[in-house]
Amino acid sequence: MVFFFFSEVSYARPSSASIRDANLYVSGLPKTMTQKELEQLFSQYGRIITSRILVDQVTGVSRGVGFIRFDKRIEAEEAIKGLNGQKPPGATEPITVKFANNPSQKTNQAILSQLYHSPNRRYPAPLAQQAQRAISGGVSRTLHLALHHSCQ
Repeated sequence: MVFFFFSEVSYARPSSASIRDANLYVSGLPKTMTQKELEQLFSQYGRIITSRILVDQVTGVSRGVGFIRFDKRIEAEEAIKGLNGQKPPGATEPITVKFANNPSQKTNQAILSQLYHSPNRRYPAPLAQQAQRAISGGVSRTLHLALHHSCQ
């Protein structure tokens, strides 16, 4: 039996309310905007931890959507105030900047419930315990566990 676990590498930061929910969703970006240009646009509001522009997997062309994670929530709030509804260089329409939706506890609980009641589940306690631990790692790890156990 082989287990594969994937995780993101991120900066070590203290856990506090000041850094929670500092991830922004940006839509309406010009298709020609690069990740570097996106970071330049947002960097005036604070320290950027991660940034990403979504691209079409087949064509490699930008979808005009991106994510920016700031070091602190207050920085993200300032970026929303300063950039939401503005036209960045190269844009013909204003961009939308808002907080990204985070998976809720209800979503995680629904996934756990489906795992627990799955007919393919072979290991009652360990899976439930592993899935419960995976909540802190996010939905993707929980789903990974579910896929792994249901494929056996």
